[in-house]
Amino acid sequence: GSGVSLIQPLLDNQVAFNNQPEANYVAYTVEETVDLIKDAFTSAGERDIFTGDSVDIFVITAAGVAQESFALKKD
Repeated sequence: GSGVSLIQPLLDNQVAFNNQPEANYVAYTVEETVDLIKDAFTSAGERDIFTGDSVDIFVITAAGVAQESFALKKD
């Protein structure tokens, strides 16, 4: 949606390390990844009025699928 222009640069920087030639690959844990996604959507929700009120996060692992709903706006 409209929040992609806010979220994509953050993920490019924190996951792909674009424009950071000295950066090394980081293996994020599942919890760190979910926290990063929550931060990214929270940031987009604060800056973009068209970003919804919540996000559903699905974590897919060999053990199965876990789903979590995360509220972005509490007003």
